[in-house]
Amino acid sequence: SVIRWVWYVYFSFNFSVSQTISQAYGMVEIMNYDPQQPTVHIDEETHGTIHITIGRIGGCKHAAEAIAECIPQSAKALDYKCESRFLKWADKDCSQKTFVVYIVNDDEYEEEEQFLFRVTSDNIALGFNRITFVIARNDVKPGEIVINPSTA
Repeated sequence: SVIRWVWYVYFSFNFSVSQTISQAYGMVEIMNYDPQQPTVHIDEETHGTIHITIGRIGGCKHAAEAIAECIPQSAKALDYKCESRFLKWADKDCSQKTFVVYIVNDDEYEEEEQFLFRVTSDNIALGFNRITFVIARNDVKPGEIVINPSTA
């Protein structure tokens, strides 16, 4: 039918153009975490720092730009330090960028808390671009007594 033919031509053209653009520009994605496990558990606040590597894959023609940022969820801004960062790649630049998130070790009792790290862009395709980090509690609950076996 005519509708089926128009749909096929439209889909084929859009897929073909998108694939060509993606191959020329490549994609930006998080490189050092497994996309099959988009949630990362941090054992405790004393972990210190999280290093996130962001890079281009599949082609580096043309300049590219992206924004890397942390989005608070149950974790408050006092629980980690994360500044949004504007990432730029020049034409033919395939270098990786490292983003660092600092986990704050405080004495305040908190349950598990989490924040989202994501990469966004208006001018380049995105691959694996978001991770949820879950910080385990390591502070003593008010009224809770902890006996350290090494000092008992």
